[in-house]
Amino acid sequence: MRNGTSTGSRLTRSRCCAMAALVVVTLATLGGCAGRNDDMPLSPEVRLREATGYFEAGNTAYRAKRNDEAIENYQKAVETYKELPYAWNNLGKAVLERDQQGDRMYAADCFKMAADLDRTDWRPVANIGSIYHKLGYLDDAAKWYGLALEREPNAEPALLNSILVDHLRDQRTEETAARIRRALLLVTDPEWQAYLRRQREIVHGRLLESRSSVGQP
Repeated sequence: MRNGTSTGSRLTRSRCCAMAALVVVTLATLGGCAGRNDDMPLSPEVRLREATGYFEAGNTAYRAKRNDEAIENYQKAVETYKELPYAWNNLGKAVLERDQQGDRMYAADCFKMAADLDRTDWRPVANIGSIYHKLGYLDDAAKWYGLALEREPNAEPALLNSILVDHLRDQRTEETAARIRRALLLVTDPEWQAYLRRQREIVHGRLLESRSSVGQP
């Protein structure tokens, strides 16, 4: 902090210390009264702390249904620290709910960033599938749901949606049958249970027809 008159300097230092304390509480960042030199690049650790603060603020706004505020904070989070997969995923969710022109493709790009940054998380992959599903691109949706299930075979939303998409595409395969069996072990909702049992019978019958046509017992 630059030196000034003794009284003005003491006042400025006092205000600076109070502001710094507030920042530590709200954003969990580190810093003293001297502030930060804008010409000095932030360390990855500091950027991550700041980005996490924006991410948490975005979550708070999202839960309160302040979607524009949530989007703004998620955007700040990924601008501050690009390698934050869960911020990219939540940004995609918030943008998708805003549903303005171009938001679906913007959301898909966010989900792809999240999926690339964390190759163990099935959620952004399934979210891409849901975008294609809503757009009616069922083959693309099936592909992305399948990729999500490669990451987590018991991911219930991806599992159920993959079965539904196979139904809509009239695809009845051994893989579909295996997914239905797995889903019946996981799902407790009575309506989904009834739907899955119907699909199990349809797929079983279709597979029997297919085997008979090629001379299999």
